[in-house]
Amino acid sequence: MKTHKLLLQFVFGLLLLGGKKVVFSQTDFWQPANGSVDRFITTFVTNSNGHIFVGTRNGISVSTNNGDSWSPITNELVTGHITSLAIDSSGNLFAGINGDGVFHSTDNGNRWKPTSLTNGFVPVLAINSKGHVFASTGRNLFRSTDRGDNWIPLSLTDVHVSSIVFTPNEHIFAATSGKGKDVFHSTDNGDKWTPIGLTDYDIRTLAINSRGHLFAGMYNGNFNFGGIFRSTNNGETWTAINNGLGNPYVNAIILDPIGQLFAITNGGVFRSTDNGDHWTSINDGLPETPNEQ
Repeated sequence: MKTHKLLLQFVFGLLLLGGKKVVFSQTDFWQPANGSVDRFITTFVTNSNGHIFVGTRNGISVSTNNGDSWSPITNELVTGHITSLAIDSSGNLFAGINGDGVFHSTDNGNRWKPTSLTNGFVPVLAINSKGHVFASTGRNLFRSTDRGDNWIPLSLTDVHVSSIVFTPNEHIFAATSGKGKDVFHSTDNGDKWTPIGLTDYDIRTLAINSRGHLFAGMYNGNFNFGGIFRSTNNGETWTAINNGLGNPYVNAIILDPIGQLFAITNGGVFRSTDNGDHWTSINDGLPETPNEQ
């Protein structure tokens, strides 16, 4: 079974909305969301009011009622292929659009304006607690401290940044794949970067829990180089944590408010309640589709 990773990311967003604790049954774990929205969901974010924004290959849709209904954002600036979304604590919404760079909205997505990063593919947007926006353009990483009016190219160049996470004390970890693949660490808001030792792995996603433990999801058919690795010491050492994980192609790792881990893989969804030591399949209710890598 192949599970559509981006659709599942969105469904987890619904489950975890508002920081509520979630109790899972053993059967019929998944239920289809209501309303009409493009099936190919590429990214999602939620704001402090519980509004959910989903990016698709055909623009952005928003739900203000926990997914019961959806409305497309009709602004012509954001009707293309949305590759990334991010939102800051003040509700500023940023969208990466394939080929067109990064756009910014201050009014819940009704009106948009282009930022000064106007070209390229933007697969990753991330915002730290200071409101600084980080944007990966595939081969380069940029930072804006003024909501996209200006962008500074950072020293992490000629690599494909696939994921960015922040620690509570504003350390940054960036995962890369392809040429130059590794996890990189910055302690100075992205000015300087240090590789921290996963050089043989194609890293698709990063997650960090409240204790500062790092989780890296790999995309490789061999469990020696695939699956999930964990570091409890800021990336100095890594340990494979694949007990019960049924597929080594990991597309996303998500944490819920009570510390449970969810791994979205090409073989379905797996959950861990013990910091990744053991994984259990939770695919009841998901449709089965032909397996793909």
